[in-house]
Order: sequence, then structure tokens, then C-alpha cells
Amino acid sequence: MPKQHSKRRYMAALIWLSLSFLPGCELPDLFSDPVTTGAEDFMLEAMTETEPQEMPSTTERTIFVYVVGEVVNPGVYELGSMDRLEAAIRAAGGFTEAAEPASVNLARTMTDGEQVEVLSREAYAAGVVIHSQTGSGLVNINTAGVKELTELPGIGETRAQAIIDHRNKHGPFETIEDIMQVNGIKQVAFEQIRDKITTGR
Repeated sequence: MPKQHSKRRYMAALIWLSLSFLPGCELPDLFSDPVTTGAEDFMLEAMTETEPQEMPSTTERTIFVYVVGEVVNPGVYELGSMDRLEAAIRAAGGFTEAAEPASVNLARTMTDGEQVEVLSREAYAAGVVIHSQTGSGLVNINTAGVKELTELPGIGETRAQAIIDHRNKHGPFETIEDIMQVNGIKQVAFEQIRDKITTGR
């Protein structure tokens, strides 16, 4: 018996054994000649019909981000919800010669309606804080600098820097409760600031 023909019979036998446990499934005689009975074709067709269907991939959302400051072409740009800030800077034409790239976290994801401000080297060196409050006056813990964070009750410079270090390492906070993952911020400290913060999401 040719090697290829033997392999087809072996595969058909395995499928036959699997289908034999299904109630109401009428199976052909596997042991007769597959050329005349079509047993192998039946088995292979059954295997194809019972294969699980692939789940469609999740479609990425569209977001709009306002890029200002030291970029070549400030403006509102359409991006994907999983894009990093680096994509927004590229869409705005890149940094100007006066820009300080360290003033923004290029690796973080963004939110719809967010404003991204790139500081100049002079402003960054002078300690200028990027505006990170919403219209309601809440501090955005995903974008706020040390100065803004220290304006929250119970948050000193050490805790403020710990918040920034945590989001730079692990990415933006998904909920305001996630801030309790930061060293030094537990339930008591969170209760003092929960009505004063937002994630911008």
C-alpha cells in the first residue's frame, strides 16, 4: 500500500473513532476500500464541518487627540485607541528643535479627547507643569506632574513621584482605585483624594 494512502486511512480511522461517540451519527464502513465507499472523504468532510469557527478580532476604536506645544504641526489628530503617544507626535510632524522629548511619555496610550502638550527645554528645566486638570477641576492622575499631584490632600513630593514612576513603568491607570497599587497609597489615603482625581477615561 502506498505511504500516502496508508496515512489517509490512519487519519480517517482516528476521525471515525471520534465521531463514533456522537449520538445519531451514521458512519460508513471504514474497513472497506475507501476508493469505492468514499469513507475517507466522509471523514475528512465531517472533520471540516466540526472545526470551531475563528472568533473575529476586536476592532480598534478611533480616538481624537489634541497635540500642542513644541511640535511641528499642532492640531487634532485621529488615532487608534491602542496607539502610543509616539504616534501622536509623529502625526503632528515630530518635535521642534526647541522641544524637550522627556516632557512627555512616548510609550503611554492615550484617551479620546485628550490634550498632549510638549514642553520646550527651557520650560521643562524651569519645572513648568503640564496642565492636567479637567473642566471640573479634577486632577488627571495619568498626566499630572509632581506640582499638581502634591496639591492633593495627603500627597507629598515622595508619593507624587511614586505615582509618576508607577504609571511610567506599568502604563496609565485604568480606574482611580488603581492608584492604591502605588507604594504608600492605601485605602485611607485614597479616601482623601477619590473625589478630586480622574483617569481621564
